[in-house]
Parts: sequence; structure tokens; C-alpha cells
Amino acid sequence: MTANYPEREYSNFMIALLLAFPVLINSVKIFGNLILFIFVIFGVYISIPEKKNPFQMPELKLFSWLMVGYFRVMLFSMLVADGLNAEFYHLGRKLHFLLAPFIALALFQIDLPLKRLLLSLKFGLIIIGIIALLYLSSFTTL
Repeated sequence: MTANYPEREYSNFMIALLLAFPVLINSVKIFGNLILFIFVIFGVYISIPEKKNPFQMPELKLFSWLMVGYFRVMLFSMLVADGLNAEFYHLGRKLHFLLAPFIALALFQIDLPLKRLLLSLKFGLIIIGIIALLYLSSFTTL
């Protein structure tokens, strides 16, 4: 990493975003997309000055090509199903797969302890359960 983002601060920030992602994607979807956008920005930031290409790194090479291939399959399936009159307004949701190599590059730089990950998954499931119960109770009282 560069001097602008020390390794420890970068890792703590990315871990916090990564751990907040499951909760936010299920409760407020725009924040989940914002976290993915931040991951992409950091991945591009890492790839340009440090000259790291997720398509050439041995650890990320297979994943990167699989994501680009999956994006192509989805694009071709839209074209085959609808022809040239295909509506591409759903393409924004599918762009996540095209940007996934940069997200993987940003996450590859951090050291994620397994205990923190398991604890955050439990915490996230509890919060998602509370949100689901609140929605359920608000619909049954009407």
C-alpha cells in the first residue's frame, strides 16, 4: 500500500465495510451498493499506482475471468431472449459482476480474522432477524 493509506487503517476500514455489508444490503439496498462502489474505487486505486492487475495475479486470475465470463453470458442471454429490442435497464445490476475483479483486489489486500467474520455474521443475522420481525409486525397490525 502507499503512504496515503497505511496498511492498518486501510484494513480496519475495509473490514468495517465488509462486515456492515450483509446488514445494509438486506435493510437499505442503496447503502449496500454504496459499499460495493467504495470497494471498486479502492480496487481501482490499488491497481493503478501499484500496477496490480486482477487478471494477471495468480490468486485472482481465475475469479476475474469467471466473473467477466458470467457477465458476458448474462449479456448474451438477454440478447438471445429479447433480440435486438432487449431492454438494458437491468444491466446496472449485472455490472457488479464486471467490477468484481476490482472488488476482489481491494479485499485481497486485507487480513480478515476468522473470529471477527463469524462474530459479525452472527450480529448481522440478529439485526436482519429484528428487521424482518419489525416488518412482519407492521404488516400484521394493519
